[in-house]
Amino acid sequence: MMPLHYRSLAAQLYADGEITEGQLARYLRTDIVGARLLYRELTASRDVAEDGSARIVELAGSGE
Repeated sequence: MMPLHYRSLAAQLYADGEITEGQLARYLRTDIVGARLLYRELTASRDVAEDGSARIVELAGSGE
């Protein structure tokens, strides 16, 4: 497993359009599907809604 900082930088480069999805997969040492899943995990944050329930907050664009 790579450090979170390294994975976050790769996700940011992808979100900014600086690298392709294939490059993201290589940087994260996974396949395209794994890279998509990791990107979603890295760019989403669990948060608490006003009613106390958990919700997902999108932190970056979809990259698609």
